[in-house]
Amino acid sequence: MPTADKSPPKPTSTHPTIAELRAPLPVPSNGNGTKGTFSIYATRPINAPAHKLLKATLAHNQYSKWNTFAPDLTITSQPPPASHPAKALWRPNELQPGTVFTMRTYWDGSGLKSAAELGQATVTQVRVEAVEELGDGRAGYRVVWRDVAVPGLRWGMTAERVQEFEDVAGGGALYTTWETRGGPLAWLERLLYGRELVSMFAGWGAGLQGFVEDA
Repeated sequence: MPTADKSPPKPTSTHPTIAELRAPLPVPSNGNGTKGTFSIYATRPINAPAHKLLKATLAHNQYSKWNTFAPDLTITSQPPPASHPAKALWRPNELQPGTVFTMRTYWDGSGLKSAAELGQATVTQVRVEAVEELGDGRAGYRVVWRDVAVPGLRWGMTAERVQEFEDVAGGGALYTTWETRGGPLAWLERLLYGRELVSMFAGWGAGLQGFVEDA
């Protein structure tokens, strides 16, 4: 279901701010097909260059400053040092291809509130699959990660997320993200928690916007 900001950022493109559920969108693991049950999709213009959005997304230890939904990302393993064509895009202590991290998610957006006000957290283990330039004539970057362990739901749920940061003419960038979910429990999740998922993706983008625009 679409949501719209009442106070959108200064225009950096003609693209509107959108957050909604959609039919399954392609993600890298399905070979650009449309496998899955549904996707959560959000996009918004942001008054900052794409490289600032990328750096904020890779800096896992900064999420507690802006992300009310997922303020706690803890790296559990990093890939060994290796030559990689995209290595210049990250620093050693940042998220990078092969990083596995634990993410505590508060669907109600209470992650930065006091302990007494915190909602219930969902804990997932996630692996970064790609950090790369967009290509295809677009200037910007892409980060892809997917769940590798969902406690109690490993057999019934899959989730893969794409985040794109695209520089736009006239300055600023377009932030676009989608997560495609599948498995036998995905339909039930959409039915029961679709509204919360849309709100979370919209709020994640808004938090990122505030962080990079204020920096």
